[in-house]
Amino acid sequence: LYFVEFISLLIAISLGYLAIKKAFGVLPAIFASIIWPLTLFFLNDKGGNFTEEYSLPLGFAAVYFYLRYRDSSRLIYIFLIGVIFSLSFFLRPNNTGVEITIALLIFISGIINRRLYPLVKEIIAYALGSFAVIAAVLLYFYRVHALHDFYDAFIRYNSAYSVVTIRERVDS
Repeated sequence: LYFVEFISLLIAISLGYLAIKKAFGVLPAIFASIIWPLTLFFLNDKGGNFTEEYSLPLGFAAVYFYLRYRDSSRLIYIFLIGVIFSLSFFLRPNNTGVEITIALLIFISGIINRRLYPLVKEIIAYALGSFAVIAAVLLYFYRVHALHDFYDAFIRYNSAYSVVTIRERVDS
């Protein structure tokens, strides 16, 4: 398990480097790629293995694809961000902040710049990427006769868990 965590963080560092290099240049990318992983030692005093660590590569990939889209206007990058959103959502729904922020950025900039036709294409590309993963996951659980179990574990549990107070979590 620690090997998988290590690989996940290594991929996150690599994608983070590429994204920061694209946005700010080589020197800031090198500096940030050294500094942010070191902060994990302070945050992971319990030994690591948190779902947030596994979603880091997805967040950095989404930022990288957005920066690539900004330079090329190729809708495949928006589609891939939609795919990443769904993957991150299924990993842990509240880890989708980066992908949602990118979607809002695309939407708001499309409205402000009055690029309505390209905005509609971007929304469709993002939705298609998201729905492709959602459909594949749901179809898989349906085919193995585990759709009810998936619903129980993913929807019901998270719904019940989200309304419990911090005090009740500590008590349990």
